[in-house]
Amino acid sequence: MRVELFDFELPPERIALRPARPRDAARMLLVEGGKPFADRAVRELPQVLRDGDVLVFNDTRVIPAQLEGRRGDAKIGATLHKRIDLRRWQAFIRNAKRLKPGDRVDFAAGVSAIAEERHANGSFTLAFGGDEPVEILLERAGTMPLPPYIASKRASDAQDREDYQTVFAREDGAVAAPTALASASYTVREARDADGVTIREYVLPNNVVFAVAWQGPVRPDMNALLGNYFHRAASAGAGKPRGTGPLIDRSDDFQIESVGRPGNFFGKAILPRLLPANVRAEDVR
Repeated sequence: MRVELFDFELPPERIALRPARPRDAARMLLVEGGKPFADRAVRELPQVLRDGDVLVFNDTRVIPAQLEGRRGDAKIGATLHKRIDLRRWQAFIRNAKRLKPGDRVDFAAGVSAIAEERHANGSFTLAFGGDEPVEILLERAGTMPLPPYIASKRASDAQDREDYQTVFAREDGAVAAPTALASASYTVREARDADGVTIREYVLPNNVVFAVAWQGPVRPDMNALLGNYFHRAASAGAGKPRGTGPLIDRSDDFQIESVGRPGNFFGKAILPRLLPANVRAEDVR
């Protein structure tokens, strides 16, 4: 096989170093039989599905399996990729020529491991010290294993621990970050009421609405839109379901902002506890 046949030009400006915000704003390529390819957005997925389609979900949670350490004066990098038992993992090693069986590698946060065996593919078996599960040690000392095309452009940071999880993540174990499924966190349903107000509902995969935004010539009927949540926040503003005064209230379990003037009203209401990972209040608009 000629691997150079797989080479292609990838301009640096086309490499996304962070996931799209909100997540479902990410681009999606639609391949549909003999039709031309189409650029769509992840939020449009429900509209392109048909009866009988099958969805396969990746529910594996990416673990911070990238470690940086030292063997004496030599810098050693390790990417864990296969669990052998409670204390030992097989790992790909960066700067492996400076490591031999029996050497100790000291990583961050007091984590250390002994290189037990070099395998034919150049990887090592690492035996970690201490009594804690290795997964706990990784939470202290590890970083997320970013795809090479991202890792070559920037260092891993704390935000990556959330950015590079799929929204279905439950089971520990993946040691490579799946950049595609980091996108689908919710859908947006948009409608226009009889008064010409555009209303957007932000809906979780379980069909629960966690936020709503509106814009139009009048303020929408807040009783109909928010129910009991409106009554709790009414004292913060005009207090009338179809009023015109500012309505702003922020608490731990409910937030609402409604401002504007006749002919141009806009606002949003959010249930903070239901916000998906990596979705910020300012993403609702």
